[in-house]
Amino acid sequence: MAKTPSPRPFARCGAEKMIYDSRMGPQALRMGRRVVIAFHGAEGELPGHPHVVAYEIDAGEWIGPYRIGTAAGQDHHFAPVIWTDDTGALHALYNCHNRPGDHLVATNPQRLDRWQAAGPIAECITYPWVRRLSHQLTALVYRVQGHLGYTVYHTSTDGGATWGPPRSFLDFNLHPADEADAMAGTYWAYAPAADGRSLHVGFCWWDERRNIHPNYRFKRDIFSRYDLFYARLDTVTGEMTSAGGSPLPTPLNRKQAAAAMVRETYPAWTNFPTVAADTEDRPMLLVPISLDDHDPWRYRFRFLRWNGKAWTDGDLAETDNAWAASRLVSSADDTLRADVITGTGGGEECTYGGGTIERWISSDGGSTWGKSAELVPQAGLLYNNFQPVLEADGREMTGSFVTHGWSGPGGIWPAPGFETDDRNRGTGFLRLEGTWV
Repeated sequence: MAKTPSPRPFARCGAEKMIYDSRMGPQALRMGRRVVIAFHGAEGELPGHPHVVAYEIDAGEWIGPYRIGTAAGQDHHFAPVIWTDDTGALHALYNCHNRPGDHLVATNPQRLDRWQAAGPIAECITYPWVRRLSHQLTALVYRVQGHLGYTVYHTSTDGGATWGPPRSFLDFNLHPADEADAMAGTYWAYAPAADGRSLHVGFCWWDERRNIHPNYRFKRDIFSRYDLFYARLDTVTGEMTSAGGSPLPTPLNRKQAAAAMVRETYPAWTNFPTVAADTEDRPMLLVPISLDDHDPWRYRFRFLRWNGKAWTDGDLAETDNAWAASRLVSSADDTLRADVITGTGGGEECTYGGGTIERWISSDGGSTWGKSAELVPQAGLLYNNFQPVLEADGREMTGSFVTHGWSGPGGIWPAPGFETDDRNRGTGFLRLEGTWV
């Protein structure tokens, strides 16, 4: 029997969030018989810079990587995203953190070493997320300003070559009724709806008061996230509705969001959920929620699904950090597959989580789950974050995603109180149609 070749990383110089969490993307596109990947990293330098690399499917070869610009500093938010417009040009956007970012275009996407400056899209962009919803419609979503800013979207009818004006839809500290409202923000993730114009939006509340946690008795700013919400956003009309179809005001503030509540978690920590839709275009959420009133490093992934009348609830793997990533896929027979990062018991050592990639399966709609496999391209590394490989029409390529790993025990970014070698040592991997390449 022929031995399966070992996966070949597309880069070994990744910075923190080399492959970003689901708030940003895309970072991987299928363009004909190649997959183009954008990542954040640098050889021999501390800041990460935007790079692109291509995998030639037929030849089984990597081309590049090529550095396409310079990051404004050491900030993982500066990671790049990429998309293609109707002319076939490849766009890249990076250096986005409360600033316009740098927008480049490669008019010949076969030449990943040749880019030119393109015009700015907006004055203030953080966490850009781009997705083609239909042949005629592409959406760009991002946050304006800082933690207490607001979330907007633009639409494009030419695949993202040009964009219409922004429209705000989430603004939790708008018209505050109390201190919690005044210091409230949101974090979110999205999935396209089947109608080719709407987005499924899952989000959580960010408590900017940054108080000492009532149970855990310490302050850790990046974990001050609570409660889960869901809304459906029509990007053509700007209308937003709850899972049950009730109208929601836009932009939606914290008090109004009670009508969009999926699950109240406070004081348990959580994070923005993975968002997907089932075969009937009903929303599904997957998210870690802390388990123990006194141990902030015990979480369980919870699966929440709208059945047309109410949210059902199931659970699967345990993990050790609220930043443990996941991905969720529903097949035609309604079998559910969840790829999750299960921690190694050192959640406090990894600022943004890290562990093993496990695949879990449910054949009863998400009520019960069983572990089916570990999907580890290289033993001995910690892994986190998934980005789908997108087809030209915006669909996710079946069985395909990119992720990154690194040598532990800590994270790429040092956690408070833990000494970590913070050089760029992230290693990027592509899983293509069910196989690591």
